[in-house]
Amino acid sequence: MQGRMARWLAAAGLVALASAAPAQAAVVQGAVGQGLVRADDGRIGDFQFRVEKVLASQDGQDLVRVKGQGAFRLVAPDHAVVEITCKNVRQFVIGDDKKSAEFAGPALMVVRTPQGVRRLQGVLGWRVADRGRPGPMNPPDLVGVHFTPAEGGQPFEFGGVVIRGDVRVFEVTESAP
Repeated sequence: MQGRMARWLAAAGLVALASAAPAQAAVVQGAVGQGLVRADDGRIGDFQFRVEKVLASQDGQDLVRVKGQGAFRLVAPDHAVVEITCKNVRQFVIGDDKKSAEFAGPALMVVRTPQGVRRLQGVLGWRVADRGRPGPMNPPDLVGVHFTPAEGGQPFEFGGVVIRGDVRVFEVTESAP
């Protein structure tokens, strides 16, 4: 009986402590997607990304945390393979419509050709649009990537409509007692 009473008193103390703390709220914005994208010229690339931005307020201070990653791959008509990997997304902006987003981070682009392999450091930027669930009633989602080499040179761009897969852009408000 004493053990049960001690647990009840401990639980009551935790509830009192939690109710004395100010309520906190967090907004989670993000984008997630995977699939194939076709450009106007017929080239097809594959993509995957997962990005999250948390906006919170704690003890009167605003906190922002962005994390995520993304990858893009294309086999060009000349049989060159372009692979771009971003393992640390650092910027994320959700559109006013809450259905589009832009995000970016440092990336590595690897270009494989019959002549050899080139590795370029740079920044990969994404623009994505969530146009609803894939299907005949909704227009296809959109994905665009832009890679800017760190040491100058020709940027790489690719964009088009998602022909297989899905893009989701979201915003959720979470509150904690």
